[in-house]
Amino acid sequence: MGIGMVGSEGRTSVGPVVVGIDGSELAGRAVPVAAEMARARGAALVVVRVAPKAAAADLFNIALDDHPRGREDAEGEVQHVISAVRAAFPALEVRHVLAVGSPSRELLRVQEEVGASLIVVTSHGRTALARTFRGSVTEDVVRGAHHPVLV
Repeated sequence: MGIGMVGSEGRTSVGPVVVGIDGSELAGRAVPVAAEMARARGAALVVVRVAPKAAAADLFNIALDDHPRGREDAEGEVQHVISAVRAAFPALEVRHVLAVGSPSRELLRVQEEVGASLIVVTSHGRTALARTFRGSVTEDVVRGAHHPVLV
């Protein structure tokens, strides 16, 4: 039995499945898994792409996170992922969120906003030392999520 909420008609509705993508092949492999989980639950799929907020500016003093090319690349990536999901799962409702900021915070924010029943993320398998210096989005999401997380 899945996690669900009783709607106004008395039937059970399941919150969407949220999947985070980051442009990596590994994250791309999580999307079909998340789509299948959403399909099996009768839920929507929400694809989330978060671009980290840049602290520096480029040579022209344009904040890197405001660079139009970065947004275009992220939008193109999301549209490609959505097209692939819709081709494989034509009846599945697919939504997307593009955000700038901390990937873990944005994934957790989206989880709350959409009432997600599941978050699907990948782990790049970094060592403890690498996680110390670079952090771990997956670890932060697992620790901060109020609903199940599939890694």
